[in-house]
Amino acid sequence: MVSWACVAGLDCSGAGGPGPGERDPMVSVEQLAVLVPAPVELPGLGHNAHVEDPALTASLVSGLRNRRPR
Repeated sequence: MVSWACVAGLDCSGAGGPGPGERDPMVSVEQLAVLVPAPVELPGLGHNAHVEDPALTASLVSGLRNRRPR
């Protein structure tokens, strides 16, 4: 059985975390580069890029899927 628990309060939103948008207040592309080898910054978007521009986000995911080794 899997259980989930909140480990941080909403007031720590400036602490950082993965997010692809250029205007993402949660994380910079430099911080994301520590976690992934080649982060992609989505211009003009914030932390919820998938909500702000679903088509752009889908094209990014499709491109990553096509690069995956088989």
